[in-house]
Amino acid sequence: MTLRIYPGGVAGEEEDILRRIGEGQLQAGSLSLAGLSRITPQVYVLAIPMAMKSWDDLARVREVMQPRLEAVFAEKGYVLLNWGDIGWVRFFLPKPDPSLDAVREYRFVAWADDSAVDLWKDSGFRSVYLELADVLPGLEESRIDAIGTTPLFMLANRWYPLIPFMVEMPWAPLVGATLIDRETWTRIPSELRPELLRIAHEAGERMQAEIQRMEVDAVAAMEARGLEVIHPDPEQLQEWRRFFEEGYPALRGPLVPEEWFDEVLRLTGNPG
Repeated sequence: MTLRIYPGGVAGEEEDILRRIGEGQLQAGSLSLAGLSRITPQVYVLAIPMAMKSWDDLARVREVMQPRLEAVFAEKGYVLLNWGDIGWVRFFLPKPDPSLDAVREYRFVAWADDSAVDLWKDSGFRSVYLELADVLPGLEESRIDAIGTTPLFMLANRWYPLIPFMVEMPWAPLVGATLIDRETWTRIPSELRPELLRIAHEAGERMQAEIQRMEVDAVAAMEARGLEVIHPDPEQLQEWRRFFEEGYPALRGPLVPEEWFDEVLRLTGNPG
């Protein structure tokens, strides 16, 4: 058995990866929430805005939801190897006003494979569809003004000099996962699969712990290069919480099964 890895997006965008898996050109892929949602929107159960407040909350929710998500992925023809988080999403803005009205005026990048973009548009946000390679030119040419992403992703792509204000309001985890095509998985000798899963799970756990540390370091590194961290006041935080909670009906049912959604709120002590 040979493992060949294509890093750094050389295999294409996440939509391309899924298409190539379907065509048999690739056998597995590491996908972000946007890519996973193309397989099933139910994965948004791990990213309900402002439902989870900490890594511990995410771990508790994922422990309960993982068997259900594994079953859904299996129905779609995939085996879950491990989870790989990318940090917590914040707003990165060109100006230091974190109020809802101010942020809503900006043109945000919308990842071309994100199935939740319509929800943002319905809430009054302006979204511009861009591939990853087009984000930097989009910022330089003023096609977009702002980005909702994680500090690690922001630092890695060096976008922060063009939008130098980060709102310290982590409103959802950006989860990811590595999946393998189920037909490929079944061709691996059955006696090897448990050991491969164990290795994959351990690698995922190490990666998640490292990401938590790296996220703190990423913010510090960007601050040292001019990024300014903006802290919303209590009234602004409450305004954002109301905004997200008013959007829950668009998630609960249409994207996430109602029972799952309600269980997340119960697990996190969030009344919704």
